[in-house]
Amino acid sequence: MNAAWQTKSLGDLCSIDKQQGVYEWLPYVGMEDIESETGRFLGSTKPRSVKSSTFRFTERHILYGRLRPYLNKVLLPDFEGHCSTEIFPLLPNDNTSKAFLRYWLIMEANVVKINETCTGARMPRANVDELLGFELQIPGLKEQERIVAILDEAFEAIATAKANAQRSLEDSRDLFDRSFMSLVSKRGPRWADLALGEICEIERGSSPRPIKNFFTTQDDGVNWIKIGDATDGEKYIYSTKQKITPEGAKQSRFVKEGDFLLTNSMSFGKSYVMKTTGYIHDGWFVLRLKKSINQDYLYYLLSSRLVRSQFNALASGAIVLNINSDLVKRAVLPIPPLDEQKRLVDQTNVMLEETDRLKVVYQKKLNALASLKQSLLHQAFTSKL
Repeated sequence: MNAAWQTKSLGDLCSIDKQQGVYEWLPYVGMEDIESETGRFLGSTKPRSVKSSTFRFTERHILYGRLRPYLNKVLLPDFEGHCSTEIFPLLPNDNTSKAFLRYWLIMEANVVKINETCTGARMPRANVDELLGFELQIPGLKEQERIVAILDEAFEAIATAKANAQRSLEDSRDLFDRSFMSLVSKRGPRWADLALGEICEIERGSSPRPIKNFFTTQDDGVNWIKIGDATDGEKYIYSTKQKITPEGAKQSRFVKEGDFLLTNSMSFGKSYVMKTTGYIHDGWFVLRLKKSINQDYLYYLLSSRLVRSQFNALASGAIVLNINSDLVKRAVLPIPPLDEQKRLVDQTNVMLEETDRLKVVYQKKLNALASLKQSLLHQAFTSKL
């Protein structure tokens, strides 16, 4: 470590004014107004009042989101305002760059360390007194500003590269969708347009209430399938994180291996195939085949833009976007003969292999960029930048 650097606690470098008040004539910042990782401000600078008391801040402050600190929400405001009490305004002293401290706060090692101070299982909050006791190595103000300038330039380039990689990742998904749509658009003479209700028996799940009374860890518990048990972009559901009692299962709906599940409510229209058995709540539909349809072909159709756009249209106009079983049954699907379905599935699988390969490439780029950011931060705070 360079001799010009000194060991200081965060409390030596900044202070927190915890006095609360009502500042309805100022812009407001809540946790939802700060983007994770980037610290980008997502809110408005127009005056906004809230019902509860808040903290006041100026453009000299750092706004640190202490609720769920693993979300890494740290904002450098360029305006005066007031913020949620889930956010602490840190005021650096005259010899400390607020941008330098923000970079220190978003280092992965420090995020982990801060997260370990949390109390509260459902709403974990960082212990700010412990946070202020954390030590860091810090140089003089001019050196801080030099390091910040290097990091700003590097992070801007990384953000551009990340946006390009994410765009390429999205393009690869879109390429698969467009390629599949191209295949099903080349209809033959034996094709038919069938409503989903003609192809499948469709039923909505149900839930015993209050559900918390039916969770169990006993051996006689049965799988309770939640939306969180499905991985976005994956085809199958293999296991569940929770189980419910046999009594609770009597008030729910059973699904077996091979059944299709379709999400309802806010994330409506996403399809999965069961690779286990269990019970579903009313956030799911179960689809059971009534006709002889290739399972993979139906899965690709349900996941396609063709069917998603129909679900969107059927659900439009609702206060909360959701679809009932009668609406789901109306979606129309192009169904070729079984031998043609198998041929289309084989072609689609080849395309899927290529798009999966592209996804791996772009995901590796995103992971490498994330590692580069942390490497630069580590160098910055060990005087190697």
